[in-house]
Amino acid sequence: MKLHTLKNKDLRLAFVPEFGCHWVSLERHITGRWVDLLYRVKDVESLPQRSTHDGSYILAPWSNRMENAAMTFEGKTYPLRPNFPDGTAIHGDVWTRPWTVVYYDDRRFEAILETSRFPDFNFPFPLIFRVCFSLRENRLSSKLTIENRHLRRVPVGMGFHPFWNRRVETSGSDV
Repeated sequence: MKLHTLKNKDLRLAFVPEFGCHWVSLERHITGRWVDLLYRVKDVESLPQRSTHDGSYILAPWSNRMENAAMTFEGKTYPLRPNFPDGTAIHGDVWTRPWTVVYYDDRRFEAILETSRFPDFNFPFPLIFRVCFSLRENRLSSKLTIENRHLRRVPVGMGFHPFWNRRVETSGSDV
């Protein structure tokens, strides 16, 4: 899997567009050295087996657990495929999918994911997701948008699932 990196003098973000734009690492330059802010993914190739333990990933088109792997919207129940041992559907269906890169340089990245490209997408409505990561000075911005391609309203949710390091220094206080 190809690693993409955004970087400047203060921050470095490494991620994998072909596997859900999963963040492999996020580092901050502090007192002359790079410090991990997230639990770093140690082996990018192992992401398919350990994708919910390290780094950070996008949660969409829902960001919670769907009990009994189903959702109800405007009086109608829509079944989803369960993807967790307790029979729920969790975290949506974009976090393992390949995203199409639209723009990439060392400070900004944009990609899209069109659900219609995936016949097995685990959501009954057509959507287009857009993500943008950008660095400016000591700031990282993440923007996720969802475009409804259905003829009527649809329920959606989104978020990020970061695995933050509790401390940035081994002897320091909790962040």
